[in-house]
This record gives sequence, structure tokens and C-alpha cells, in this order.
Amino acid sequence: MPLSRREFIKAGVGMGAAMFIPSTELFAQAALLQKKIPSSGEMIPVIGLGTARRYEEVKTDAEKVPLRETIAKFQELGLKVIDSSSSYGTAEAVVGEIVEGLKIRDSLFLAKASRFAIHCSLRLKSACARVSAATQASQLSSSPSRDTGPTRSI
Repeated sequence: MPLSRREFIKAGVGMGAAMFIPSTELFAQAALLQKKIPSSGEMIPVIGLGTARRYEEVKTDAEKVPLRETIAKFQELGLKVIDSSSSYGTAEAVVGEIVEGLKIRDSLFLAKASRFAIHCSLRLKSACARVSAATQASQLSSSPSRDTGPTRSI
């Protein structure tokens, strides 16, 4: 579709004006959207890095190179939250090794997924233990009285 003379002039004026704006302002990032953690008041970005799949089957140092670069860039951009779990294969160990090697632990918020999809803080550990015990007791009491083999918990 051909440009009209008016559209051509507008585009030319826009490109000319863009030449006078410093490139840092042209490509400036907006501030990261953050949320407050209720228990601590700490502000963390709402976007984080999940480690399931990509980080869970790492076997060689060569496989760690792009992951190390990703975490370094992630931290450089001001992001903090890295989610991992012991059920993600090697992910926790790989992330731990990379974070330690980059010496950026204090700038990150490491979240750990658990069986209940929550991470119990030290203050809540006993409450979580009670909930877990109650859940297991409930599952046992609701199972049939005849032996049906091993039961699976949630």
C-alpha cells in the first residue's frame, strides 16, 4: 500500500526527531511491577524464573553455560524470584551452584515449591506439620477397612 505524502512527511519528521533522543531513553524499561510479601513487607517483582524442565536434567558443565547466562541477565535486569523444587530433578542443585558461583544470593528471593505448592517459613513449619499430619490421618481414616494395597498421598 503506497504512502500518501502526508504519511511520508509524518514518518520522516518522526525519524528525524528520534535521532535527537538519546538511545538510552528510547529503549528505557518501565519499572518492574512488584508486590509486597505480607509477612515481611519485602517488595518482589511479580515475574520470576521457573526452573522446571530446563534446569532439571542438567548433566554437564556445557549445559550450565546458557543457564548461568540466563540467571546473570535475570539478576542484572532487577528480577529476584527463582522458583525451584526438589521434585525438579537437578534444578535445585544447578541453581544453587550457579547462584553461588555468580555470588548473587543476597540479591535473590529463592522460592521452593513443596508438595502443597507452598513454602513453609520457619514460623509456619509446625502449623504445616500439623496440617500434613491431619491430612494423612484423614486419608487413613477414609480408606476402606479391607487391605487394598498401598495408598497414595496427595
